[in-house]
Amino acid sequence: MVRTEELKRQANVMWKQAVDQLDEVRERIENSRERFEADLDKLRRERDKLLKRVGDQTHKLAQDGTLPMPAFVKATVDRINRMLDHMMSKPPAKRAKKAGAKARRSRVD
Repeated sequence: MVRTEELKRQANVMWKQAVDQLDEVRERIENSRERFEADLDKLRRERDKLLKRVGDQTHKLAQDGTLPMPAFVKATVDRINRMLDHMMSKPPAKRAKKAGAKARRSRVD
């Protein structure tokens, strides 16, 4: 009887140690996942910044006429230019009012 109780106690101790180790492993995995996700977000932001830069550089080269453009890229550049021309053709007061109205609509109360 004493031996059985001792075996139960040892089994319980071993079980608790195993559970504690599993909890520690789970916590480390969660921390690693959080670091990985943070690194991935940072890389995505950097990628987006670089894509914007290359887009701006390509647009400038297209405007300067120093870069031969495939038709599909030229169509996109032309569309950007039309949008910019349209935006700049509006009187400044209308642009400001429209921007203010848009900001008010997008605001969450």
